[in-house]
Amino acid sequence: MSRTKTNEIDNVELRESLTKTAIMTLDIGKQAEMAGHTTEFGYLYDIEGVGIEALFKIVTGRQTHYVSIQRSAILRLNLNEASFRNAVKAFKELHS
Repeated sequence: MSRTKTNEIDNVELRESLTKTAIMTLDIGKQAEMAGHTTEFGYLYDIEGVGIEALFKIVTGRQTHYVSIQRSAILRLNLNEASFRNAVKAFKELHS
């Protein structure tokens, strides 16, 4: 069964909402407030019957937080930059 996938990477409102949720949920709000932050999304899909699937990173000062959204779960991942890039590449290949 093929599920309809919508690439939401250009959906600024959704990206901002997910970033805000991650900052609050993963207790990185103080770091983000004090140092400012940047966010980079590797991928962001809305998959029929599954929901949002995303992998992104939030950089606050010297610390990088890797975040995954799967279904309704938000997780902080223990990754490095190479692992992040490899996971993004693999997911995009799987869903292209």
